[in-house]
Amino acid sequence: MRILLVASELPPVTSGVAQTCLRLVEGYRRAGAEVETWDRGRTPSLHLGELRLSALPFTWRRVLPKVRWADVIHLHGPAPSFADTFLLRLGGHGRRVPVVYTHHFEIDLPGLGWACRLYSRGHARLAERRADRVVLSTGAYRDLYRDPSRLTVIPWGADHQPVPEPSPERGRGPLRVLFVGQMRAYKGLPVLLEALRRVEGIELTAVGSGPLLDEYRRLAERLGSAAVHLPGRVDDGELERLRAGADVVVLPSTSRLEAFGMVLVEGMRAGCVPVASALPGVSEVVGEAGLTPPPGDAEALRRSLLTLRDDRALVRRLSAAARERADRFRWQTTVADYLELFADLTAT
Repeated sequence: MRILLVASELPPVTSGVAQTCLRLVEGYRRAGAEVETWDRGRTPSLHLGELRLSALPFTWRRVLPKVRWADVIHLHGPAPSFADTFLLRLGGHGRRVPVVYTHHFEIDLPGLGWACRLYSRGHARLAERRADRVVLSTGAYRDLYRDPSRLTVIPWGADHQPVPEPSPERGRGPLRVLFVGQMRAYKGLPVLLEALRRVEGIELTAVGSGPLLDEYRRLAERLGSAAVHLPGRVDDGELERLRAGADVVVLPSTSRLEAFGMVLVEGMRAGCVPVASALPGVSEVVGEAGLTPPPGDAEALRRSLLTLRDDRALVRRLSAAARERADRFRWQTTVADYLELFADLTAT
């Protein structure tokens, strides 16, 4: 089978979409499929804050050979002007190449809520008309689509290799909190820093790189937040060590751009208690294994972390529940489910 995977971002970008697509490409190839990729970086784009507009509509001929080569196209979105162009250009039902469209998140830009909602509804209609199957990483966005018979939910996963033994420091001394993510506005790190202002008994390590890293370092110093360390990006070995020593993995995102949170699954697998914003898809990942304060509410986030700081028995119970829940999310299962769907579509 020849698969063309199309996404707005691919490695070396470290976003959730990029890392998800990397795992899928690796899994498809291990299963014997031929895989080609296409991402927004192949064409110029205009950046307007979190919004990026692609020149793909004017350079479509560059991607045509890959489209014609493929047995199935796996398109990831939404990505205004990029994913939309693919859906429009690939035509309607009955074309030779089946299209599976994976809906990752909902566009949610500050101050443009009405426009984002309008775009989301229009984009969902387009995906329903042009793709053979729409796949959701959680059930959170079912309400955008009208025809449930053409929706499939295939959750993301984690690499279920042996997990390092918990650090002897876990559960002793201060509550150790780990944030992993890009230093971008919607990830909500300022909310977390505000929540930890003048709080004792909690240590935060915030791992990740991005355009706001230096600004967040200055903010942490200015707020006088609890013991905070922002090392930037770290290698995989160091990240595993940090997970093994952390009591909590926190995802304080403020926008529906955050729709799953693979960093939560990876932390839960290591026994970290998830504390994450009560966003639609994110809450589905956490379930009953953690705490979900309202997005953007620093005081509610502070109360959640203080509850865990002051009740280590609760931390132990939730840690065990987090490990058990994380076992539901496996990349092997994700890849197998997609390949089964591809096989069904190409056989008809």
